[in-house]
Amino acid sequence: MSKQAGRFSADGQDQHVAPLAVTGLTATDVGTGRAYNNGAANLSWTLPTNSIAATLYTVTSTPATTTQTSATTSLTFIGLASNTSYTFTVVPSNSYGSGPSTTSGSVTATTIPQAPTIGTATDTGSGRPYNNGLATVPFTAGATGGKAITGYTVTSSGSQTGTGTTSPITVANLASATAYTYTVIATNANGNSTSSSASNSVTATTVPATMSAPTATAATNADNIAYTAPANGGSAITSYTITDGATTVPNVTANPYAFAETAGSSKTFAIQAVNANGSGSLSAYSNTAVALAPAFFAPPGFFAPPGFFAPPGFFAPPVFGGCPKGQAC
Repeated sequence: MSKQAGRFSADGQDQHVAPLAVTGLTATDVGTGRAYNNGAANLSWTLPTNSIAATLYTVTSTPATTTQTSATTSLTFIGLASNTSYTFTVVPSNSYGSGPSTTSGSVTATTIPQAPTIGTATDTGSGRPYNNGLATVPFTAGATGGKAITGYTVTSSGSQTGTGTTSPITVANLASATAYTYTVIATNANGNSTSSSASNSVTATTVPATMSAPTATAATNADNIAYTAPANGGSAITSYTITDGATTVPNVTANPYAFAETAGSSKTFAIQAVNANGSGSLSAYSNTAVALAPAFFAPPGFFAPPGFFAPPGFFAPPVFGGCPKGQAC
């Protein structure tokens, strides 16, 4: 402390001296919203009423021995390492010199968490409905920032999100056959971390889309079922399953497919596509088709006995019963 004699106030106080030591020094953690490794502490103190005025206060942190200054009796000291305990020393000064130092109690600087490290995202397509794909996203947690991490949020490049408290996290509602990348953030009481770097790109796959109703056409002891392939969900269609409501035929690959039925039966049909992830939803039912009976062709020389009733589709050759058709014998 320096002192210059020769000037006194009305109460006899020497005006040419440095300030007295500050009192009531407190330090509190800011925490909220502070970036990782950029913590802050709010400091405040009082200059004794019997002290000569101070024009500057110099504040030094320990550890790191960083110095910042204030012209008032408070300061937000920034640039503190996350989850690190500090004390702060305040020295008042004026044009005549510096007063004694005062040291605060310790305070731990807290911040938002460190950004997690993204892992390799994978598609989880098995059994997933069309346009509701699922990705599994692993990650490695970063430092907490001095406050416990309460959760993680994974966000896709299509803005779908998934949350959880541990790795991995799944993200649903992904569009089929669409490629996505993913990022992850951590959250604590101070806020959200910055985002991780983006993951690898992975394509969401699902079961195939619901098909349009097939078209049924009557055939002999069968109905021919024609259909249009749907979107495959990002995985190749391997077969189809067709049902008339009573009988189901899997592993269909022919188009049209001859679905065996009893002649005269009236049927409608529905269909679903199958890929490596499973079966798509069943389509609406087709139009009604009535299976035909086989046509009856009379052999040459056929003689119709009395009371003969020709079946549906009966065809008589030109010679009927041994005589030219339409002539008496």
